[in-house]
Amino acid sequence: MTKLPTPTNSLIEGYLEPSLLSEEQLQRWKGLKLGYFNATGFVRGYVWLEHPCIGLISSGAALGSLRFGIHNTELNIGSGTAGLFGPHMEVNRFKWQCNKATRILVELDSSTYRRLGLEDVFLGKDLQQNMEFNDSKMNGLLLGMIEEIQQGCPHGELFAESMSHGLIRHVHLHHGSSRQSPTSFEGKSRFSARQFSKLKEYVRANLSAKITMQNLADAAGANQAFLFRGFRNTFACSPHQYVLSERIAAAKRMLALSESPLVEIALMTGFSSHSHLCTVFSRQTGLSPSEFALNCRA
Repeated sequence: MTKLPTPTNSLIEGYLEPSLLSEEQLQRWKGLKLGYFNATGFVRGYVWLEHPCIGLISSGAALGSLRFGIHNTELNIGSGTAGLFGPHMEVNRFKWQCNKATRILVELDSSTYRRLGLEDVFLGKDLQQNMEFNDSKMNGLLLGMIEEIQQGCPHGELFAESMSHGLIRHVHLHHGSSRQSPTSFEGKSRFSARQFSKLKEYVRANLSAKITMQNLADAAGANQAFLFRGFRNTFACSPHQYVLSERIAAAKRMLALSESPLVEIALMTGFSSHSHLCTVFSRQTGLSPSEFALNCRA
C-alpha cells in the first residue's frame, strides 16, 4: 500500500541554498528555528507546509515564481522585502532567481510556541498569508537574531527567548487576521508587589548562572506568556533587558567597591566572557569598565 505523504515539517532543514550559519552556531541558538542563506536561486517541486514561515530578502534582489494549482504568482523583490507563508500553504512549484542576495527564513511552528509558553495565546492559523510586504521592525528583529547567532550567542538563552517572544508578538499583532492594538493585547498583566519581590530576589541570587524564561516564570509563579507581558507592562522592557540591567548594576558595584579583575567580575555577573562584559557595559553606560572604575576612585 502506498504511504500517504506527510506535510513538510521544516522548510529550513535540507534547504536548497547554501547556509551562512554553521551547525555549531545554530545549536547555540535557543529561540525560533531559523536559517540564513546565500540566496543563489533554485527550483523545487511540491511543498505543503503545516505551519507558518517568514522569509526575508535581507540583501540583494530576487525574482520568484510560485505556482498554486493552475495559478502563478510572480515576485520581484528587493532588500528588506518579506513574505509570510502559510499555515497550510500548498505550492506546486517554486522557482527563484537571485542577484547577490541573502535570505532569512523563520518557522513559526507549534512546538516552539509551546516551548515558549505561547500555545494558548497565539494560533498559527490566525496569521494572514502575504507574499510581499515591508516591516522594518520585524526585519530589525530578524537581523538582530542573525547577528547574535553569528557572534556565538553571547547573550545566552534568555536573550533568544525574549527576541523570539517579541517577534511572535509583533507578527501576530500586525499580520494576524484579527489584529489587536498593543494595549488590548497586553491587557492588564502587571506584576504584583510579591511577584516583583520574588523576581528581583531570584535574579540577584542567580546572576552568575544561566537564567531562562522558565526560571523567571517559576520565580513569579506565572506562565511564560504572562511573564513576557508582565515585564512589558511593569518595566517597559523584555525579561532579557531586565536581567541585563541587574547584571550591569552588579558589575558597577563590583568595579566601584572591589579590586576584582574583570574576568572574575564577568563570571560573577553572568556575562559569557570578559569581552562580552566590556562590550555590553560600554554600550549601556558610555564608559568601558576600566574607565568607570577610575571615575569611581578619582
